[in-house]
Amino acid sequence: MPKLCDVADIYSGYAVQARVDHDPEGNVIIVRGADVSRRNEVDWSEAVRIRVPEKKNRRLLQAGDVLIKAIGMTNTAVLVSTVPQEIGAVPHQHFLHIRLKDSAWDPAFLTIFLNSEQVQVDLRSKASGATQAVLRRGVLEEFELPSLAIEEQRKWIEEWETYLGRVEKLEQELSAVRSEFSSSLADLGVISR
Repeated sequence: MPKLCDVADIYSGYAVQARVDHDPEGNVIIVRGADVSRRNEVDWSEAVRIRVPEKKNRRLLQAGDVLIKAIGMTNTAVLVSTVPQEIGAVPHQHFLHIRLKDSAWDPAFLTIFLNSEQVQVDLRSKASGATQAVLRRGVLEEFELPSLAIEEQRKWIEEWETYLGRVEKLEQELSAVRSEFSSSLADLGVISR
């Protein structure tokens, strides 16, 4: 079974010294934990700009990169499916940055696989830290991947899309049922005292 370091390069996120505040004149977008969609992709709509000194080393994100949250109780993997064209982007220091170097691996599958329940339990068990769980780069580098052909990976991606569609449809139905019940209850009127 291949290790993640055999098929990808893994980097640390961009270290910030203080709280991340939006700088409209910033020269780069920073992807934070809050910038993740329900489908585990980067959501650029609320991402903020920061100023990074030109001489400071930074590794810009590319479409197809995968980020994994390194701090906290869950190590959510996030697919970078697109990157804004007008400005570069970097991951926050709370992420590890995975860049596949082997075309036999689909980044969408890697994201789905890393977010699976069994993998998350395994990663949590290997995290360290006295006050909060930290997933170290070395743990990720040594992480073993299943031996799957790219065609099989793409079948899993299709299954994931089908699953998400079903979940979203059920959530819409549940929301409609709740709304209908609330409306019916509101029709009873307010009791005044």
